[in-house]
Amino acid sequence: MEFARALDQVILKHLDELKKPGVLSVRPGYQVAGGWPTKKPAIVVTVDRKLDDLPPQDRLPETIDGFSVDVRQASPLQRLRATNPTLYASVAASVSPELERPTFPYERDLSGQSLAPLAATVEAMRRPSKQQLRYVPPDGAPLKAITDEAP
Repeated sequence: MEFARALDQVILKHLDELKKPGVLSVRPGYQVAGGWPTKKPAIVVTVDRKLDDLPPQDRLPETIDGFSVDVRQASPLQRLRATNPTLYASVAASVSPELERPTFPYERDLSGQSLAPLAATVEAMRRPSKQQLRYVPPDGAPLKAITDEAP
């Protein structure tokens, strides 16, 4: 995603235009059409809930500096990340792999802060909490394989 750094600068420059009710995060990404990602770079905005009947002042712009603004509804984990980062880190560290959300480069909250440190916290919480020791058998006590049928 070589375009991501440049698009991130566009996002930072226009962050105030993206601060609308319900917006949780913003990042560089690709536009989605018909439920499928395209190759067209876009500003991806994650919102609490997608709504069609927003007043004009609460609507996100359709484009910024020539880039489409692609609005996506947040998952429950993304909502938790935005409202309670500490609880999110604990929950995200323990979810099964199919529920994990990807970590996107340059994803930011509406203050402009990167969400990468929170992803690093989650990753650190997944590591074993105690030191792993390598097993070394005692001298003079060989372990012999047993082959038998169990009833």
